[in-house]
Amino acid sequence: MRGALVLLTAILAACSPEGRVSDTGFIGKWQRQIGNSESTFALWQEGDGYGFCWTQPPSELGREVLCVATGHSEERVRGQKVYEYRFEVRTEQGSDHLLVSVQGTPINPLSTPIQWVDRLVLQPGGLELWVYQIELNGHPRPNPSEPYKFTKVSDDPQ
Repeated sequence: MRGALVLLTAILAACSPEGRVSDTGFIGKWQRQIGNSESTFALWQEGDGYGFCWTQPPSELGREVLCVATGHSEERVRGQKVYEYRFEVRTEQGSDHLLVSVQGTPINPLSTPIQWVDRLVLQPGGLELWVYQIELNGHPRPNPSEPYKFTKVSDDPQ
């Protein structure tokens, strides 16, 4: 009886919007492990395009990234805001990939602004997304390194 209850609980969790993971294209919440930490981003339909937000829980060094508004995240170190990030998502011309342009603005005027463009490539089955950094600070990366591989953790981007 106890085994049936555990199975029923797992099935109900999978049927809830938060727990459902299916091929909904780019829409949903995506995550990758980075050592003892994780990086998560959400994509959702917004008009004719996409909304985007990025988060990272606090690391051992006190670094975290918080989604504070649609298309806007903040990086904090030990509670102090150090960067603001703005995101713009568009479909790559001539493909079904997405391009995410990121503009990082430092809070400290002595720090350096950062800008990059990532290409998001949905893998067959729709449950894995490969992210290639194709531009860094205005310079194309003709041979992007290995992709960052994200796994879908929810169909619901919230």
